[in-house]
Amino acid sequence: MALHYLESLLRETRTAGEPFEGGADEAELAYLASIAARPGTRSICEVGFNAGFSSWAFLGASPNVTVHSFDLANYAYSAAAKTHIDELFPGRHTLIEGDSHSTITGFATAHPDVRFDAIFVDGDHSVEGARADLTDLRALARPDTVVVMDDIMPWLWYGEGPTRAWQDALDEGSVLHTAYYQDGRTVDAVREPADRAWAEGRYSF
Repeated sequence: MALHYLESLLRETRTAGEPFEGGADEAELAYLASIAARPGTRSICEVGFNAGFSSWAFLGASPNVTVHSFDLANYAYSAAAKTHIDELFPGRHTLIEGDSHSTITGFATAHPDVRFDAIFVDGDHSVEGARADLTDLRALARPDTVVVMDDIMPWLWYGEGPTRAWQDALDEGSVLHTAYYQDGRTVDAVREPADRAWAEGRYSF
């Protein structure tokens, strides 16, 4: 089952003509797994659980990792995806349902001492939404926390917001850039066309 089951949830939803979002491809899943497998990584936070692809990659890469996901969880497959992740990785995944623009700050307030080793931003893809998620998640990071912004592809409608938010954070110095990735390879700059592209960095403190 595992990833094949999560993929089937998306296919069934698409076939039924119901709303859905795509998942990560093989190259990105391998990259996410590599983050979880890095020495010292124990806790990961992500915005955007969707059908559980990224959570599956993180949790499957290391038995020592736990994942907290912030997500609206309002798709037809949301509950089934969460149940499957819990069956595969019991006690290691937490889903915080609701609008990340309130749940992240609420979580940070309720858990003032919690900091994550890695943060994956793949939620609201508007400029304002991506910028807010990136800003709000700062409260859950340390200086050595790895921060990854997904969909750095400004030539696609859903990549415009994340790309602008990331660039704005770089320009203002709130994020320190370390690398760009395009289709699983490290690149100096992301260029069209690309199936997937993302950026890695750290918050500046």
